[in-house]
Amino acid sequence: MKYIMTVMIFFSLSQYAFSEDLPPVIYAEYYACEYDEGKTERQMSKWITRWNAWMDSTDLDEYGAVLLKPLFRSPSSGIDLMWVGHTPSNCELARGLSAFNATDQRQYWPAKKCSINMLDRQYSMGNLSVSDLDPNEFVVGYWFCKFNKEATIRDAYFAQKKIVDTANVAGRKMSSRIIMPRQGVPAGLKEYDFALAYIHENMEEWGANVDDHFSSTRNTENQKKADEIFSCDNSVVYTGKVVRN
Repeated sequence: MKYIMTVMIFFSLSQYAFSEDLPPVIYAEYYACEYDEGKTERQMSKWITRWNAWMDSTDLDEYGAVLLKPLFRSPSSGIDLMWVGHTPSNCELARGLSAFNATDQRQYWPAKKCSINMLDRQYSMGNLSVSDLDPNEFVVGYWFCKFNKEATIRDAYFAQKKIVDTANVAGRKMSSRIIMPRQGVPAGLKEYDFALAYIHENMEEWGANVDDHFSSTRNTENQKKADEIFSCDNSVVYTGKVVRN
């Protein structure tokens, strides 16, 4: 009887361990654009003030946004900024787009030439929320990834989560996201299965987290297991400002 109970407990715990759920999906929109001739960050700041005032007058409470600027990216031309908006549901995102399109906000947007207009789905992990970020200069690094074998987004998520959780326990302030492009995917990204984002509280934390990766994380069993599932290249780095939380 004791043996039977032990086996039952083992299988119950195993079933629980392997049935861990993915987190709620985040729905996001990306617009990578160039400033119009004569327009700069100054005009964008004015546009954001105007847009935030309009948002305050609506019931679109679940839409958040950040504005990213390339830090390390080649070629350096072609993208002056990247607007990233995010909501907890596709319905909320669509509702916001409909409300925005009914205004004259778009005609004042100072960066109308956009090479990326993309929708995606994301899974988040880590110990940072948007409210934890330096609102004037946080850092995001994007890696573009392919599966190394027959694997799923679920496999990639939980492999990456072990790396991030270990870093968080060790005192590192960082989060990560698995990003799955949906519509409007640029040709250069279609060869990849997903993107991986690392989000850092500020510039100094980004530097410390990179140092930690190359001194310790890169050679851990967690990283080796993740490397068996997927590989990433062509990374780019952006600094960001919180537009709306």
